[in-house]
Amino acid sequence: VQAWHDRPAPAPGDVGVIAVMDSATYVEDLTGADRIGIPPGCRLLLVAASWPQREDPARAGVKVRDPGSFAASGGRPHLVGGIEVVGQPDPEASGGELVISGLSVAGGITAAPGALASLVLANCTLVGDGGTVAASGNPQLTVRLVRSVCAAVRLAGGSGLGLTDCLVHAGGAADALAVEAPSAHLEIEACTLLGRTVARTLAASNSILRGHCEVASRQEGCVRFSFLPPDSRVPRRHRCQPAEGAPRAVAPRFTSIRPAEPGFGHAGPDCPEGMNTGDRGE
Repeated sequence: VQAWHDRPAPAPGDVGVIAVMDSATYVEDLTGADRIGIPPGCRLLLVAASWPQREDPARAGVKVRDPGSFAASGGRPHLVGGIEVVGQPDPEASGGELVISGLSVAGGITAAPGALASLVLANCTLVGDGGTVAASGNPQLTVRLVRSVCAAVRLAGGSGLGLTDCLVHAGGAADALAVEAPSAHLEIEACTLLGRTVARTLAASNSILRGHCEVASRQEGCVRFSFLPPDSRVPRRHRCQPAEGAPRAVAPRFTSIRPAEPGFGHAGPDCPEGMNTGDRGE
């Protein structure tokens, strides 16, 4: 991170890669004075990766590694500490982007007020009830989580939030906030949200929203092929559960809803038929 900060004359369009090439545990807090800064228009990738070898065409049986070549697979490093990122404002340039991939983090990830345009988490696990993704003071910020697990996502002032193949557990409590994005457009695809959801607008598909969902603007968007409590205030529903006028309540059941327990997030054996198989009843 320090090498990224110390490079000479950063310019819009610069891309940096910090590759962690093992599965070790690192005790380091990247917050406060040690937080990650993203200059205007720049992009930084913090990824778990391996350094692949290839056959040297000039020397039979000899394998070499190419400088700067990496493959985002193989490692699973664990960071004991939080990560804070800040975008540097510049009226003449677009905001920067931070991508974090393949890390386990025993702490939260925070975007401090600034000019960050994009924060992406892919294949990450934020450990414990304090494993929250939070951002404030970045009006144009879009946050995206893909194939990740965390306790909650809180976006104050951002423009968009996207969740794909994620589990947001809210500590296992249906009345706790899992997603809080009151001023953002929220898109959810193939996710499980165990707590409450708050958003400005919503488009959701093939997901389980176990807690109450409150959407401010319901004239746009849609919720389809999903479960959510019947008293939720959302845009139009299409083939959701519980079905309107159904003779009995249908709700998902899990082997466990606590992150530290075996079977966390798995559909239980007594889960209603079709809900644990993705059957839409078509």
